[in-house]
Amino acid sequence: MKKFFIKLLFLFPILLAVGFFNRLMNSGDQEQKIAQTLLEGKSAVLDGDLLSVRDRFVKKYYIEGLTYKDDIIVLGSSRAMEVRGSFFPEHTFFNCGVAGASLEDYLIYYWMYRKKGLIPSVVILGIDPWIFNAKNEQNRYKDLAQE
Repeated sequence: MKKFFIKLLFLFPILLAVGFFNRLMNSGDQEQKIAQTLLEGKSAVLDGDLLSVRDRFVKKYYIEGLTYKDDIIVLGSSRAMEVRGSFFPEHTFFNCGVAGASLEDYLIYYWMYRKKGLIPSVVILGIDPWIFNAKNEQNRYKDLAQE
């Protein structure tokens, strides 16, 4: 039994390296494809591990690819993802909600729209209890800190 665990211990770094290499080679590709699908006005259906999709990058690539101004956007956490375009017929709409959103996420996406000169007419903010808490420990926005 001890030999089995020793062999497993030696195998673990190899498996970890393969997983890391696979993630590195596919980095951003899936998110860009999803964003392109959304820009084409289609729905994106995820096939596989939902957790492997970095939702902040999908939103980033979507905004970077925009060539028109959305009438309405939603900035918020996953709770705000329930707001749908069907709530606003006759308007272009995009939901920029991301998991564990923070005020920094709101600023990053608003800045990206502003930089492109495509600030929407209406911006809906999803306000969660942690949004205005300086000690909320929501730091996922750092994925896009360069923005």
